[in-house]
Amino acid sequence: MNIVSFSGGETAGSLANRKANYLREQIPAPQAPQKDTVNFRGREYEDKSQSIGSVIFGIAAAAVLIVGGLGAAHKYDVVGKLKDGKVKDFLRKSDVITEPCYKLCSKVKACAVEYFDKIKNWFNKK
Repeated sequence: MNIVSFSGGETAGSLANRKANYLREQIPAPQAPQKDTVNFRGREYEDKSQSIGSVIFGIAAAAVLIVGGLGAAHKYDVVGKLKDGKVKDFLRKSDVITEPCYKLCSKVKACAVEYFDKIKNWFNKK
């Protein structure tokens, strides 16, 4: 079994017994690893490639969040509550984008509720 040494043989509890000369010594240069050494570095230096499925899932999740956000902005009339005239006029033109997003979100919600009720009724049959 290899010997574990803390700073030249001292234990972890003897930090108060260090001499001033010991602190002034230079730190030796790092040496090449021996055959029986252990490297605790992780995989942070290797290339981390993502699978195609995770990339597609990430893009789909981002698209759902964007469409949902635009639909919510149309539903709660966020643009109408703005006070700045120039920004408000510019965003009013974006109703061409937010209205279809709201309609899409409404259809998805209606389908989800309908199929959830069908599944719930199917499991609740006795």
